Amino acid sequence: MKISALFIPFILLSMLLLASCDEAMDTERPVVSILSPLDGATVSTADGIQISASITDNGKLLQYKIVISGIDSLNGIAKDSTLRMVIIGGLSGSQFDFNETITLPDSTFNGFYNVIFTCLDNEGNQANSDTISLRIVNDLDSVPPVFNIGGLPALADTLRLGQGFTLSGGITDETSLNYVTLRIKSDDGAYTVYVFDFTVILDNTVNLEGNGGYFLVDTNWAEGPYTAYFTAWDSLNGVDHSIPFYVKFD
Repeated sequence: MKISALFIPFILLSMLLLASCDEAMDTERPVVSILSPLDGATVSTADGIQISASITDNGKLLQYKIVISGIDSLNGIAKDSTLRMVIIGGLSGSQFDFNETITLPDSTFNGFYNVIFTCLDNEGNQANSDTISLRIVNDLDSVPPVFNIGGLPALADTLRLGQGFTLSGGITDETSLNYVTLRIKSDDGAYTVYVFDFTVILDNTVNLEGNGGYFLVDTNWAEGPYTAYFTAWDSLNGVDHSIPFYVKFD
């Protein structure tokens, strides 16, 4: 069979187009695994976070991203107040072993953090590692504020209509107490009885004697379980303290 000379370039072009289509159809994600640190590990700001990861792809790797973010709900501090770091770098080839120490700033808040390693290949396929949770201890100050609260009803106590309580005791810190707040609300969230920020902080201490007020159970309350929530921060630590009690109308 005789093939026209004009037909040969067409065959070659078709083969190239088919090959190009095959490459464009690559939807296989890279594979990334964090080898270190282990889930549940504790690291210090002095040592940083030693991250080791293995990354592979069926084609070519393009980029990696590491996100280190505080779990604010576990750190006794408001949303987005703990450290968040994003590290981005380029990759090449189909296999890469990542091994670097991430330096942590002196201002890193003590507490729990998540680490996620993400990688991208040349075709735009993205993969995330399993989330690693760890605890960071700041060597400059790892001691949180201390609660010494009195006056509130104990766990077994029940307050009735017309009864109340007065706060006593205080909150102290070794270095830099800068925020204390109190919220008293029903456990179902339907009733918030009291919200107060203690602005008078002397010698890293909040004194509740005569500063906490008197809380009277009246008809604005409802029957059921309540909790008094304290939150205190210093420059590098946050801590919560809760005291549950019950309100009952006879």
